[in-house]
Amino acid sequence: MLCPPAMPDCGADSFILALPIGCRVVNTTRGGESLWVETLRIKVELPDGTEQVFFKKGASGPVGLNMMKAAFESEKLVYSFIPEHTPKPVAYGSYHSQPDMHFYVAEYVEMDEEHPDPKAWAEVFVTLHKRSIGKSPGGKCGFHIDTHLANIPQDNTWNSSWEKFWAQTFRSMCEKEEVARGPDDNLTRVKKVFQEFVIPRYLRPLESDGRIIYPTLLHNDGWPGNIKPRKGSPNNLCLFDSCAVWGHSEGTY
Repeated sequence: MLCPPAMPDCGADSFILALPIGCRVVNTTRGGESLWVETLRIKVELPDGTEQVFFKKGASGPVGLNMMKAAFESEKLVYSFIPEHTPKPVAYGSYHSQPDMHFYVAEYVEMDEEHPDPKAWAEVFVTLHKRSIGKSPGGKCGFHIDTHLANIPQDNTWNSSWEKFWAQTFRSMCEKEEVARGPDDNLTRVKKVFQEFVIPRYLRPLESDGRIIYPTLLHNDGWPGNIKPRKGSPNNLCLFDSCAVWGHSEGTY
């Protein structure tokens, strides 16, 4: 039995309760480098004497909680379509002793640091898109919560139009950029042209004259740092750190 997701009152060291009942923590080590979260690799011994390894990442504050929830919801859905290429998500929640500190736990996968073969890289995304096409709720673009690109929330409000969804996401990111860095007259002019002319010019034809876009599930952050070969198996790739959203299959690129 695993600790249910998002249970901040489930006891001291809440993330431990997300691990298999009766297990014993053997050791913990750094889980990897990250600018936005703290990471941990947790090796446990199960009651039958076998060992299992888990990955935990954590962040603080309201943004940290939203990041952990978004990670869980994203990875859970991606895993449902390509379990052979995704670490199995386990839980997310908040520490009992530190309510402002939050975590996400998944099964740990040992990976090599080499960049994957481009063809194998593409095949993983093609598999995700083929298996998920036509399964978006209501046939719409978006996601049921706002996912995060690193620590930046993405506006995933449901929209029946890919053009309008893409425009709302672009507008939301530009607004966050202006809040963080202040207004810039040149950038404001570029954004206006992009929104009024470029987006309609390139995306509207995809949904005109009877054409229909059937959304697929997008990983949405598929740079080579987020897809690695499993240790000792260079052709078996593992995809992680998704910022999932339903949209046009080429939107992830």
